[in-house]
Amino acid sequence: MLHVVRESATEGPETTGARSSDGHPRFPFQMPPGVSVFKYRNKARPEDKWHVAYRYGGGKRRVITASTDVRETLQIAREMLANPAAPTPRQMKVAPPEPVAKPKPALATLLPSAKVDFSSGVIDLEPRRARIQAERNRPINEHLADYRLVLQDRGDAQNVRDVYRRVRVMLRLCRIRTFGELENQPSKIIAARQKLRSPRPMRPKYRQKKTRHTSRSRGGAATVNHYINALKSFCNWMLADARADFNPSRNIKSLRRSDDVRRQRRALTAEEIARLVDATRKSRPILLYPRNGSEAQMLSPNERALTYLLAATAGLRVKEIRSLNRDSFTFGPSPQVRLQGAYTKNRKTAVLPLRKEVAALLQLFLDETDRQRGVLRIPANNIYALKKDLAAAGIPYHTSDGFADFHALRHSFCTNLVQSGATAKEAQVLARHHTAALTLAVYAHLSEEQKRAAIDNMAAIEKTPAEPAFRITF
Repeated sequence: MLHVVRESATEGPETTGARSSDGHPRFPFQMPPGVSVFKYRNKARPEDKWHVAYRYGGGKRRVITASTDVRETLQIAREMLANPAAPTPRQMKVAPPEPVAKPKPALATLLPSAKVDFSSGVIDLEPRRARIQAERNRPINEHLADYRLVLQDRGDAQNVRDVYRRVRVMLRLCRIRTFGELENQPSKIIAARQKLRSPRPMRPKYRQKKTRHTSRSRGGAATVNHYINALKSFCNWMLADARADFNPSRNIKSLRRSDDVRRQRRALTAEEIARLVDATRKSRPILLYPRNGSEAQMLSPNERALTYLLAATAGLRVKEIRSLNRDSFTFGPSPQVRLQGAYTKNRKTAVLPLRKEVAALLQLFLDETDRQRGVLRIPANNIYALKKDLAAAGIPYHTSDGFADFHALRHSFCTNLVQSGATAKEAQVLARHHTAALTLAVYAHLSEEQKRAAIDNMAAIEKTPAEPAFRITF
C-alpha cells in the first residue's frame, strides 16, 4: 500500500525529517498536479529512496525509483516530466544481455565436397556437383558393392543376404546401368513393381513333364513391399553418402497388405493343440538333415511336441526356438525363457514367462539330452513333419478359415490369450508386437461359433407388436 504526501507550500529550503500528520515522511517541494512523490509505508526511513509517479500517453501510470536525496529526486522528476516516455535511470544502468550466437555447423559437414572461401564468404558448389555427376555415371554394380559393405557392418549375415538380393533384383528389373538413369526416370520403379506382381514364366528346365503349371505365382503385397523398402534404403544411402542429390523412390507408396493376403492362417483351439501334442508323442521319429551338410539325425517325437508347445503357449517363432540354449531357461516358482536379441524379429532381448507344466516337460527333456546349444531342433522344411502330425491328430491342414502351419501356432497363442481375458496391452507385450492393433487385427481370430455366441449373448430386445401401429394404404 502506498502513502503519498504533497506539500502545499512553494519550493523552499529542504526540511530534513519533515513528516505528515500521520507520522510518514513527506516531500518538501510542491509538484505539478498529477505527480506524486512518496515512500512506501514499510520503507519510511531516511535511507530509503523516493518514488515519483505520474501519468502520460492517455492515462498510463508510471512509477520511477529516484534517490534518497530530495533535490536529486526533484531533478529526476523534472527530467522525466520533460520527456515522460524516456528510459528510467534504472533501465539506463541495467542493459539487456546481448544474445549469445549459437555455433553454426561447419560448412564442410553441410556441403560435402564444396569449396568454401572464408575470406569472401563465397561457396563454390562446382566440386560437389562434379562429384555427384561422376557418381551418377558410375556403374550401378559398384554402388551396390559398396552398399553391401555398409550392410555387413550393420546387421547379421541373413539380413545382409536378403536386403542385397532384393536390391539387386529391383535394379535388374529397372533395367538401368547407372543411378542417373533411375533419377531421370523414377517410373521405372513402378514398372519393376508391376513385374514382381505379375506371374513369371517358368524356365523349361524347371518344368515338370506331367504338370499343368507353366508359370510361377505372382508376388504378394507383403513380398513386394519388402523389395520396395530394400530399394528405398539403398536410395537413402546414396543420398546420405553424397552420391546423388535426388531420391527417386521417395514418392513410391507401399501396397496395402490387407488387400492381398496370400496365406491366411487360422488359430487352433486348446483342444486341437492338446490332440496335436498327444498324437506327436505317439508318432515315430523322423530324419533331420542339418543345414551344414553333416550326417542326418533322428528327431524324437517328444522334441517335436515340445516345439509345438513352446510355439502355442509362449508364442515363440521358429528361429527363436532354434536359438535356445540350456542357459536360456530358468526353472523354479516362476519359470521363464530368455531370447537373445540377435534372433528375435525386433532385435530386442525378451524374457517371457512359461507355463509350469511346459517348464516341467522341458526340464525332463533337458535331463535326457547332453546338448548345450540348440537344445530344440526343427527341420529346415518343417511343414512336412507338421502335416504328418496334424493328420495323425485328425486336424485338417487347410480349411476355409486358413492354413495351420507352424506360424499358425503363434496365432493360436494370441487368440487363446485374448479369449482368456487378457487386456490388449498384456496381449501386445506377450506377443512382442509394436502395436496392439497388430495383435488384435491380425493374430487374434474369431470362429463362426464365437461370433454366433456373441450375438446370442446380446441383451434381448422387446418383442414387436403383432399389428403395426399404423398402416400405409395406396
